[in-house]
Amino acid sequence: MKQEGGKQKMDGILFIDKEKGWTSRDVVNYISHQFQTKKVGHVGTLDPFATGLLIVLVGKATKIAPYLEAQEKEYEATLLLGADTDTLDLEGEVVLEKEVPDLSLEAIEETLHTFKGTIEQVVPKYSAVKYKGKALYRYAFANEKTPEISRKITIHDIHFMSYVDHQLSFSVHCSKGTYIRQLGQDIAHDLSTCGHLTSLRRTKIGEVSIFDAKKVKEIELDNKKQKLDKVLLSLASKQGELSSLEKGLSSFDLEVIRKELKAKKEQKENYDSLKEVVDKAQKELETKEATLNGQLSSLKEQKEKMETKIESLEEELATLLSHSTFESLDDAHLSYLSEEKMKEISDLLLVTKTRLDEIENTLKEEQEKGYDTFIPVDITPLNEEATKIEQEKDALLENKTALANQIENNRKELINIHKIMLETKSLQEEYQEINALYKTAKGDLGNANKICFEVYYQQQVFAKVLEVASQKFNQMSGGRYTFARSLATSKKKQSGLEINVIDCQYGNERSASSLSGGESFQASLSLALSFSEVIQAYAGGIELNSMFIDEGFGTLDEDMLRTTEKTLMGISNSTDRLVGIISHIDELQESIPSKIVVTKTDHGSKVRVEND
Repeated sequence: MKQEGGKQKMDGILFIDKEKGWTSRDVVNYISHQFQTKKVGHVGTLDPFATGLLIVLVGKATKIAPYLEAQEKEYEATLLLGADTDTLDLEGEVVLEKEVPDLSLEAIEETLHTFKGTIEQVVPKYSAVKYKGKALYRYAFANEKTPEISRKITIHDIHFMSYVDHQLSFSVHCSKGTYIRQLGQDIAHDLSTCGHLTSLRRTKIGEVSIFDAKKVKEIELDNKKQKLDKVLLSLASKQGELSSLEKGLSSFDLEVIRKELKAKKEQKENYDSLKEVVDKAQKELETKEATLNGQLSSLKEQKEKMETKIESLEEELATLLSHSTFESLDDAHLSYLSEEKMKEISDLLLVTKTRLDEIENTLKEEQEKGYDTFIPVDITPLNEEATKIEQEKDALLENKTALANQIENNRKELINIHKIMLETKSLQEEYQEINALYKTAKGDLGNANKICFEVYYQQQVFAKVLEVASQKFNQMSGGRYTFARSLATSKKKQSGLEINVIDCQYGNERSASSLSGGESFQASLSLALSFSEVIQAYAGGIELNSMFIDEGFGTLDEDMLRTTEKTLMGISNSTDRLVGIISHIDELQESIPSKIVVTKTDHGSKVRVEND
């Protein structure tokens, strides 16, 4: 046992006494879960009917599996005489019944002795042995005529154990590849009757005996005992702290604690109520975000149009200012104050005119008086002053007219400028609103939990992929696993695409990285198949009619290989899709009806097509 990254890493061999009802894969998965390790395998498959010794290899010990597989094995079996079943055991249907003759112990022992040595054994029809690339059990399941195949095996030793009520118990020491169920039926036929096994127990593999093995639950207890010992040591070290805590607790006010607990309960109820509101709001948000996706393109176009219009208005405003007498926009605003200046000029003109009238009246009065009384006065200065004032008057009148025209023109220009400014302000406000919506859709919100709309859409599509993949993974794993999205938070902005698996056998959720090699391949294959289906559904008529799988099958045991092969064959037969498999596994190659075989030679590779 090694310690790595806070976890125990185990390398070793476990001798398990498998109970009835468990598959070999069930035991492997259980050990993997107990020791939190993915690299676990077994030697010599035992189906749910059989019990006894199962060697489980953990970690680096899996490398010696081929050596242990070749070891001789010993079994104890009970044969019920009088009836044959299609599966050669009590789980099958009776296909033949025959009377059992009176048998002496000597006759039974003599019959058993005839099977000792190297013999030809017919392979049972419910086996994985291939005929023309097709497993025999497939012929049986399809109610087709099962081909008869035989091969040589060696019975090193066989012993009589008991015979009571037509039930014959015996032990056998045999070579690898011996079918004990078939051996039992052959023994019954040689005893002039028929029969099937009611029990089968493996007692030895090589030099390893069933007496060296433990029940699965005992392995669990040993593991729990180790953990308990660690806990007890920790508790012993904390005894002083516990005493101190007990003294501290004695000083606590129970009534205060009850009030705090009541407050916590109310907080919990408020939290549950708030959670319902949040969940409802989340659903509404998802609906609104879906609507926003349809509006995003339109908003972007409006934004670009408004930016263009604002630039055009700014250019027009600059042109108007250049054609006016104003140097700036502020000068245009100040032009509204020129009326006061005009009033001052008008008042000055009025005073000047009044003074001129007074001078003219004075001159006229003096002229009317006559030459007798007239006193000569030099009016040249007055005439000069009058002329000067008249000229100033004409200049002021001309300036007044020019100013009035200028003011009118400026007022018109100013009105146009104000209109443009109001329109520009309205467009800027609308632009800011649209720009905010645009940034929201892009995920540019400046907070830690933001995601862009692209990632949000990916999450929705990924959820659909997982839904389809879960069905396929559940089928491939024999009802063991389904997928689930990981809801764990991440510092990354683009999150929500992580995958967990739900273990239906133990009722827990864990990381997909905890799967074994074979299970990981099944998970990857399920995802690949689902991706192709979902992408095809979203692709608007584009069809993905072909898929090729390169290796990966070497990590599967016999049961997982059968299930995966059955799933792939079902996809190929139920749809128009072509499923291609690239593999070096002989059993898998034999089961494929149409093959492209590539053979490497000294002169290059050769290709041939085979059709069964």
